[in-house]
Amino acid sequence: MSDFVFEWLASHAHKTPNAPCLGSPTTGWQTYASVADAVLRCANALRQHGVVAQSHVLISLPHVPAGVVASLAVQSLGATSVEIDRERNAASLSDLVKLLDADVAFITGRDAQQWARVDKVRALIVVHPAPLPDKMKALLAPREVTAMNERGEIVANKATSVDRPEA
Repeated sequence: MSDFVFEWLASHAHKTPNAPCLGSPTTGWQTYASVADAVLRCANALRQHGVVAQSHVLISLPHVPAGVVASLAVQSLGATSVEIDRERNAASLSDLVKLLDADVAFITGRDAQQWARVDKVRALIVVHPAPLPDKMKALLAPREVTAMNERGEIVANKATSVDRPEA
């Protein structure tokens, strides 16, 4: 990873692994070591979804540590992200996808119903308590779906894909 920001984070994680780095009222404080590890795991999940340099990724998350981890992971791969706080922006999901030719999107579990109707995005990383309910996975099928918690930690090592049940 050649991204300056990630190199800075990795350096701090090496020098002061247990120092506080990132926190929120819902997740508490995370250390530099845990954030650097979360960024690496997230970048690996993005690679599994086919994200490479010059790929486009949509980050549609509220201001939680998972959004910071997602942004750093995208940057570390040389990909481009558009970040939007869905709670403060009234743009529709279809408008957002049209603006950005995104193959992968970070979303919250509560937005899963809306994203079920957005066909363009082939893979989703869903911020939701683990594990993702089977009903949510089926709703988002046939896309690849990976779970991430609010701390930005990938919950499953492998992206899962579920076929939509026949009607």
